[in-house]
Amino acid sequence: MIYSLKKDNYKNFDVFSQNLLTPRAYFIPFADREELEKTDIRTERYNSSRVAVLSGDWKFKYYAGCSEIPKEFNTDEEEMDTVAVPSMWQYTGYERPYYVNQRYQFKVNPPYFPEDCPAGVYSKKFIIKEVSGNFSIAFLGVAGSLDVFVNGKYVGYSEGSHNTAEFDITNFLADGENEVVAVVHKWCNGTYIEAQDMFRSNGIFRDVLIYRTGDNSIYDFEAKTTYNQDGSYMLDIIPVFNLKSEMC
Repeated sequence: MIYSLKKDNYKNFDVFSQNLLTPRAYFIPFADREELEKTDIRTERYNSSRVAVLSGDWKFKYYAGCSEIPKEFNTDEEEMDTVAVPSMWQYTGYERPYYVNQRYQFKVNPPYFPEDCPAGVYSKKFIIKEVSGNFSIAFLGVAGSLDVFVNGKYVGYSEGSHNTAEFDITNFLADGENEVVAVVHKWCNGTYIEAQDMFRSNGIFRDVLIYRTGDNSIYDFEAKTTYNQDGSYMLDIIPVFNLKSEMC
């Protein structure tokens, strides 16, 4: 499948996110109570019929400079490696591990950074037997920036390495085989606010999930507690159903 991957989002200060679903509390939906009670909190995302975990083997192409990414990227013809997701480039042989505290890996000149930075192109094929209901894809952790494509079309963009990036992909899917492509730039506009005392590593470093929900599914919830004069507490759970608003 052919993709046009040349996006300038990572260096465009007018763009922080595109088509990103409103952030929400993390939880795993289940089809019914019986299904939920068969699992536990440590393995729930792997045992829900409402969630597909795309982690595992992905096709991958590393570029020392993002300018080397071809104008048209054909996932059926491009020679690509196979890597495990989650993983990071520095621990899979593409770059050396790099540790710094408050310093940066390049000459500091905010807001500018090396625009021809390394980038990685990931692709994964998956099966949707029947596109019914609502589908979203969630990247639980990607460093640094993330462009997402599905079946040849651009879906959206996100910065913020340790934040979940979730996108509505319902209208991009087809019955049967589908493909997701993710482009990860090593540095982006947000790099200057991610200088922390840690190893500076890059890639898709947490699970990738696909959620399938119905028209009456809970998208998010708010928990409020109230202290009563008799010493007891009241807990109110306020659900939000199928929130589709987006951050631009």
